[in-house]
Amino acid sequence: MAKLFMNIKWLILILVWSHSANSTNNVMNSDITSKEADTLINSFEFEIGKGTFKQSKSFKFMSMPIISHGDFIIDGERVLWKTTEPVNSSILLADGAVYKKNTADNEFKLLVKESPINHMLSAILTGNIDLNNWSVSTSKMHDDVIPCLTMLPKSQQLMSIFTSATLCIESDKQREVVLLDKQQNKTLIEMKINHKLLTVEDKLSLETP
Repeated sequence: MAKLFMNIKWLILILVWSHSANSTNNVMNSDITSKEADTLINSFEFEIGKGTFKQSKSFKFMSMPIISHGDFIIDGERVLWKTTEPVNSSILLADGAVYKKNTADNEFKLLVKESPINHMLSAILTGNIDLNNWSVSTSKMHDDVIPCLTMLPKSQQLMSIFTSATLCIESDKQREVVLLDKQQNKTLIEMKINHKLLTVEDKLSLETP
């Protein structure tokens, strides 16, 4: 179990990104009804599509954030997360497991077997979220313009990795995911959906080894 958590934490260093202090000041929480939560989740969720992402990662011990860019493909609960800058690497979330491929690799290799945390990462990126696993509230970002849903995990296993996850909807094609870990490091993923149809090649890229 300890090895699993080490691998998951390593994976999070790839996927999730720190948010600035200014954005922190722009988040205000309030109580929310289950109907309002469902509405926000429905707005955030998409079952199929592809696009680009910008990752900005920083930690308390770093003075400057690390900026990365890449592409993603989503089909149901399967997510291909391909970083193109500053290095090339690909993460595949599929069937509850995590696979990784580096530039020199010809195929994906299993990184972490099935676990609730893997499912949670896939759910957050796709918006396919079971709200029974979270305590939720509303929030807003960017001068109180962007609607967000802030979620606190209920399970001890998820709380060992994250203390909160916030989903923000800028438009039908733009969304942000902000994660907070136990060390109070914030993470930001900015996603832009370019297409909501996949090619045969896209679907093949989501196949597991």
